[in-house]
Amino acid sequence: MTDEASSVTGFTVRDHRTLLLHGEPVDTIPLREALTSFISFLGSFHEPLLAAHNARRFDCPVLARALRKCSLMDEFQEVVSGFLDTFRISKEMFPSTRTGYSQKSLVRVFLKKTYEAHNALEDVKALQELYQKWSPSQELVRRHTFPLQHASNPYTRRAY
Repeated sequence: MTDEASSVTGFTVRDHRTLLLHGEPVDTIPLREALTSFISFLGSFHEPLLAAHNARRFDCPVLARALRKCSLMDEFQEVVSGFLDTFRISKEMFPSTRTGYSQKSLVRVFLKKTYEAHNALEDVKALQELYQKWSPSQELVRRHTFPLQHASNPYTRRAY
């Protein structure tokens, strides 16, 4: 995990084995088990479209690398219809925003509140509220939907 990632999320790793959140140990499970459970959960829906803010440049490359490492890419792609990048939607819908396009900034501007950014559950809740507030057209959603294999990876030389 990079120092930058640690400063943003509050996660650190001790002795290459113990995950800490703000210095406190966190329960973990093996990567393959987590991915298998995630795929099983997604399979309970009919071809879900997964949304993330900056999905193309961050979430998808990280997920793709983990799926390949565990040889689960095919299983994942069988249950998911694709990804939606809300960062790109926000740039197209609001091209002249002065506050930037971070999810935290967009929540402050459009929802008039703050939240615990980079906490997975809080990020998901905030993104859902933003999406509902924006109500993007189906055409806009279609233009910013892509399959996992088309995610670019600017982080290939960086260690996580």
